[in-house]
Amino acid sequence: VGYESPADWQDRVHALIETGGAAALYRAADESEVRMLDHNLTDRCIEHIKATKKSGDSLGGAYEVVITGVPPGLGSYVQWDRKLDALLAQAIISIQAQKAVEIGDGLLGSMLPGSQIHDEIYKERDLFRRRTNRAGGIEGGVTNGMPIVIRGYMKPIPTLIKPLETADLNTGEPQPTRYERSDVTSVPAASTVAESVVAVVLANAFLEKFGGDSLSEIKARYSEEVMWRQ
Repeated sequence: VGYESPADWQDRVHALIETGGAAALYRAADESEVRMLDHNLTDRCIEHIKATKKSGDSLGGAYEVVITGVPPGLGSYVQWDRKLDALLAQAIISIQAQKAVEIGDGLLGSMLPGSQIHDEIYKERDLFRRRTNRAGGIEGGVTNGMPIVIRGYMKPIPTLIKPLETADLNTGEPQPTRYERSDVTSVPAASTVAESVVAVVLANAFLEKFGGDSLSEIKARYSEEVMWRQ
């Protein structure tokens, strides 16, 4: 919200990654009460939350998890239940109140022709790279070395100060719902939960590819992979 296009938002994220890596993203998010990278939007969001609380309503929203430094080749294209994007989507949607999940520019890609959404590949100093990251770091269920980009979409909290209509289980008669909690939105909290479940999925995928009986064995296998890619 507040950006002219998804590309503007991605430019903001990529600029932070280039200048300070994942640590820069963490710092920028944690400096905001609602974990937004743009502090001007933070103020607008807080005002919107306050206004919504005053009206007795609740809010849902979207958040984005970006994972940097992911090696290519994690996941699998062989079986549906081993595809990394499927496992990540399952992890996000299993969080309470999450209703949709997006990998890369998945939603935008459904509305554009292929020539405008697929990532072009070029060669630079014996390395193959992509000019964009609309795939969100995963292709065919396997990581491609680009940052993984996941978005979760959370529904508004259902218990409202301004009650909705429900029905009495005993009589079947209509009656207003009871107010049980004071939250207006839990999207910022959901984003931290999402980071945790994503970390578990990626750790499992990493160990599946490089795992061994000890940490030194895992490091050795990963080092061999890095040397082979170079």
